[in-house]
Order: sequence, then C-alpha cells, then structure tokens
Amino acid sequence: MLAKQLLGYWKNTFNQELKLFQSETKRHLQEQKAENLALVKDFQRVVRYGIQEQANRLDRNRLLLKPLASQYMQTLQKNLQQTSSFIGIHSRNNLSRKRNTLVNLQQSLVRQSPKIVTESGKQLETIERQLQLVDPIHVLRRGYSIVTNEKGVLSADNIPIEDEEIRIIQAEMTVIAKTVSSRPVSGLQSAANSHSDS
Repeated sequence: MLAKQLLGYWKNTFNQELKLFQSETKRHLQEQKAENLALVKDFQRVVRYGIQEQANRLDRNRLLLKPLASQYMQTLQKNLQQTSSFIGIHSRNNLSRKRNTLVNLQQSLVRQSPKIVTESGKQLETIERQLQLVDPIHVLRRGYSIVTNEKGVLSADNIPIEDEEIRIIQAEMTVIAKTVSSRPVSGLQSAANSHSDS
C-alpha cells in the first residue's frame, strides 16, 4: 500500500515537473521568437530607411540636374548671342558653326542625363543587394546558426561550461540544448591531430 502511495506521489511530482518544464520551454521559445521578430523588423526598418535615403538622393540629383542643364543652356545661348553681336562682321558660316556647336552640346547633355540617372539607379540596386546579403535571416537560411547562452553569443570570451543551457538559433527554429563539454578551437585541432597520429 505504501509503495503504491509513493508511486502515485512520484508520478504526480513527475507530471508537475514535466508540465513546468513544458511551460518554461514554451515561454523561452515565445520570448526567442519575439526577439527574432524584433530583430528582423529592426533590420527591415534599416533597409527601408537606406533604400529611401538612396531614392531621395537620386531624386534630388534629378531635380538638381534639370535646372543646371537649363542654366547651362541659357549660359551657352547668352554667350553665343554676345559673341554674335561682337563679331557681327563674321560670315554666316561661322555663325552657323557656332549654332551647330550649341545644338551638339545640347544633344550631348540630353544623352548624358539618362546615363547619369541609370548609373545612380544601378548604384541603388547594388546597395539594396548588399543590404539583403547581410540580412540575418538570409544568413541563417544558408545553413548557419547562432549559438547563445545567458551571457550572449558564444565566443572565445564566452565559452559555456559543462551542463550549461545553450540556444541554437536557426532560420526555422530554435533548439535548446545542454553542453557536454567545451574547449577552444585550438584544443579541438590538437585533439584531431593526436587522433590522426594514433
């Protein structure tokens, strides 16, 4: 009878501990998911801001280019008029050549304007691709993982101790595990070399 009561007590205790563990695990997963979502949203905000800044800069360049081109054309026309008045004794052929030069300059400016706009657009696309490459979600989807403990991301200055809980963050899930042992990379290389020698 006593054994049955003890068995029941242990069973209840185990069920309570299991529910507590499941609840704690679920809470950790939800917290980690919220952190990941916040990180992604922050990064997306930065990307959108960078793209918007480049687009604004491109628009400003376009707006600046139009009055500059107009001013340049007006200056050329004014110079041509002054020159024509000053050298009115020159032949019509000379005046015609200067007009042709003015037309050529105008056409050259018109041809180069789309090129400047196109190059600026390509630069904007390149910046956007570079920003996408450093997206943490993009990096994780290539098979990388981020391993953290309570102190933060694991590194040479943050080596987990034995039986310490760690989180392995991947693109589609987060795994909670415990370390069996840990040592610096140089120690692993030495161990691998000694194993290959034997």
